[in-house]
Amino acid sequence: MGKLLKFEFRKILTSKYFYIITAVSVVYAILQCWALGETQKIAQEIFGGSGDVNTYKIVKVTLAGIYDTLIAIFLAIFATSEVSNGTDKNIFGKGYSRETVYLSKYIVSLVSAFAMAIITLLAAFIYGAFSFGITKDIGESVITVILGQACGILAMHALYFVLSYTIGKIGPAIALNIVLPLVVTLVLMLIDTLAKMETSKYWISSLFTSFTGYAESGDALVNILVLLAYAVVFAVAGLFISQIKESK
Repeated sequence: MGKLLKFEFRKILTSKYFYIITAVSVVYAILQCWALGETQKIAQEIFGGSGDVNTYKIVKVTLAGIYDTLIAIFLAIFATSEVSNGTDKNIFGKGYSRETVYLSKYIVSLVSAFAMAIITLLAAFIYGAFSFGITKDIGESVITVILGQACGILAMHALYFVLSYTIGKIGPAIALNIVLPLVVTLVLMLIDTLAKMETSKYWISSLFTSFTGYAESGDALVNILVLLAYAVVFAVAGLFISQIKESK
């Protein structure tokens, strides 16, 4: 697997789409920070006061923007690249099993997803530090928020990677990665309305939002555990799917 990991990392580092998607994420984060700052200035002019936007808050909400969509697109491209250009047969021809290929791509894409998130958060922090200074009184557990966002990335990555790897084609994978989570959210909201339940709050997007909103919501420990459960379930499902593909 070591050679496959090196191959996949080399492919990421030499690919244009990773840098383009990361750049879009950074630009959006900076624009979001700027918009929040301008909104605060307008609110101060109208209502007075010092405002409640600070560096910590804008960094915390940074990944609540289009990071989700960008990761979905990135994973759709990365997970299907060998199938699209026909090099998957060469890799399997060298004796690598589909499970080994799956795991190597899974690990490299997960590292890349975290790298993209860290770069985006760092850009937001630098902008916020210059605009608002370093936040001293945070008022909540930073470790909990970091763990929650990290587990959210784990869960989103697992979902999007498995969907992309299963589909095997870039176009349909991008479409499914973007549309399916929205459909699931709408269905769960409909169930909540009709059955008077709260199932939608346990979906990945809602759980992730509980750690990227201005204030923590719900039981943080429960939310983290559920996100981890999603990550494990989808990752294991992907392994089974890779075995089914190999048997065919």
